[in-house]
Amino acid sequence: MNIVDVMAQLEQMGTESNRRIYRNHGAHDPIAGVSSANLKLLVKANKKDHALAQALWETGHYDAQILASMIADPAQTTEALIDNWAQTLNSYILADYLADVIVKTPFAAGKAQQGMTSEHEWVGRIGWHVVAKLAADKTRPDHEFEPLLPVIERDIHTQPNRTRQAMLNALIAIGGRGGAVMEQAISAAERIGLVDIDHGQTDCKTPDAIPYMRRIVAHAEKKAAKTPAAS
Repeated sequence: MNIVDVMAQLEQMGTESNRRIYRNHGAHDPIAGVSSANLKLLVKANKKDHALAQALWETGHYDAQILASMIADPAQTTEALIDNWAQTLNSYILADYLADVIVKTPFAAGKAQQGMTSEHEWVGRIGWHVVAKLAADKTRPDHEFEPLLPVIERDIHTQPNRTRQAMLNALIAIGGRGGAVMEQAISAAERIGLVDIDHGQTDCKTPDAIPYMRRIVAHAEKKAAKTPAAS
């Protein structure tokens, strides 16, 4: 499928209701307002198409850029391309989708480190969103994430709004690993206290970090208990 066909489909699938919702979450025009379900249909139709992904991103169209991140091939994604795309970001949702591409690349940890030290709101959000994704991977050792807890504790209240939100999500994800690192994350969360996040014209609420961590761990333990042991 070529870019002309895809852009036509995006416009056809969009709705005014979705456009309003997405704008409330910080999306900028041009925007079609395509639902997640319809985007998944387009992903299924196009599979991984890296050339198309690059063409879609270059349009500057909100839905096209989300679709681009969904069909980009991590194996062909370079740091230069990620840096180029990051410079054009204008919403936290696009930053999260871009982070989802980064986490599948060999340079994910490096990009996370780069983002965590950035003063740019979207780049900072990408870094901490990648941290949260990596922390959810239980095959990675706790010692990768333990040193980040003091950083979050020290800096979270002074970072830009959406970076701050991603830092809180990273804290929760680290705590959600369970064990000793969860106790360290809980202690950090107690010292951090309430985190002020402006969610704009939405019904979103800032999660209470400590019970959220515990729910993640409890869910994982319950799921593990139901999984038959390998023979």
